[in-house]
Amino acid sequence: MRLVTFEQAGLAPRLGVVSPDGAAVLDAGRLAKAHQGSVGAYRSMLELIEAGPVALSKLEAWATGALPAGVDWIALTDVRLRAPLLRPPRLRCFSVYERHLVQAFRSVLRHKMNPFLFVLVSALGLIKAPKKFFRVPVYYKGNHLAISGPNDTIPWPSYSRMLDYELEIAIIIGAPGIDVPVERAAEHIFGYTIFNDFSARDALMTEVGFGPSAGPAKGKDFDGSNAFGPWIVTADEMGDPATAEMVVSVNGVERGRAKAGEAAHSFSRLVSYASRGEALQPGEILACGAVGDGTGIEFWSFLQPGDRVELKVERIGVLSNTIGPQSAHAPL
Repeated sequence: MRLVTFEQAGLAPRLGVVSPDGAAVLDAGRLAKAHQGSVGAYRSMLELIEAGPVALSKLEAWATGALPAGVDWIALTDVRLRAPLLRPPRLRCFSVYERHLVQAFRSVLRHKMNPFLFVLVSALGLIKAPKKFFRVPVYYKGNHLAISGPNDTIPWPSYSRMLDYELEIAIIIGAPGIDVPVERAAEHIFGYTIFNDFSARDALMTEVGFGPSAGPAKGKDFDGSNAFGPWIVTADEMGDPATAEMVVSVNGVERGRAKAGEAAHSFSRLVSYASRGEALQPGEILACGAVGDGTGIEFWSFLQPGDRVELKVERIGVLSNTIGPQSAHAPL
């Protein structure tokens, strides 16, 4: 199934089921009330995830069966899609794609380093991922409150002039668990969605640089910086995410393409690693990191106000966002 959070006619956000053709949505709460007399676990995406697989199976049976009186499909053109989880309980942002890391690092060095030194460093093969990159899937805790959804305008942070996109796929955790073995990680995955980790690259380079750093802060942490959607595709419908092709376009022009499975660590490994000594929470998001060719910094090509960014992931759909206007520049 494909599940959304949507608004209609000024009503509060609701949980919905997307039709097979992607053109309409069913109000899950109304459907549940018609079948069982109450909305129950079908008021919101988080409540459904927390309720577990039995609740999900009921919803699928109701949505694929004969619709009760008073319940009908609503055209997607008549609703506003929101971020599938309006307040995810936690957000972890991984970096597991070697090609992205190396190309981004090379691009920064090319533009920041003395040209002679850059040629020397390149010739010596020093521009490469560190060994620890392949040992553990590193991540940082993202801002789970700085959320945007499909077709939202992304506010331009006043301290940046180098705004960038990131083509990512994200895991939505279903079942809780701690110290989850890799071979059982799939049991804890509710579904997948598209993720765009909008980044202020100039702020990020200032914060991280080449010296001691606590990691990304304002480079990744501004209103609306974490966009995801347009919906969650349940794990059974998605199948093996590693085979999915991913494409990013800006203003209709393709900027990059990759396969989700090009990562140095499997999706199951990410789930297992996140659970080490820390219980997974239903509804939390594991953003898997930008794929190779999935960002502008790899080509030193950044966004402009008004740009339309589209991320397409096979078997999920398309996440589109527009970049807002720049304000007066106030660098960090």
